[in-house]
Amino acid sequence: MARYNSKRLATAGVLVGGLVAATIVIFGWQEFRVLSLRSEWGVMEAQVTALKAVQDQIRAYRPWYDRSFTDLRILARVTQCFPENGSLTAKSFDVHQGAAVTTVSISGTARDAQALLRAQEKLSKASEIEGVNLENISGKMPAQFTLTFRWIGGSGS
Repeated sequence: MARYNSKRLATAGVLVGGLVAATIVIFGWQEFRVLSLRSEWGVMEAQVTALKAVQDQIRAYRPWYDRSFTDLRILARVTQCFPENGSLTAKSFDVHQGAAVTTVSISGTARDAQALLRAQEKLSKASEIEGVNLENISGKMPAQFTLTFRWIGGSGS
């Protein structure tokens, strides 16, 4: 014992005691913080669960609420290509959106074959449309027809 300086031993003891005390304070603070965060979570847990349910519904129904109005843009473009005198009328307008391709099918009646051919030509010349096909013509005038094409105008054009 005589070899060890009591001053050095006391200093070492104080340092070790300080480190132990600092460790206890740090872990105590951490435990206090965890408990306070748990109590905050308990207060807002019901709201968060409800919000997650709403977000899940938004994700599920997002395709139904497309703000780009692609179908209306396609319909407007087709309407511009049809004659205004009523010689062509569309009975159905179907848009099928695949992974990368939007296919449009229009069925209707034509009172004038030339009007149908002019509309097909106008659709073919439109920059947003490609691959216009007159799939079906049946009957005498007025004839039933089916036109199909691919929309390449995109969802925001």
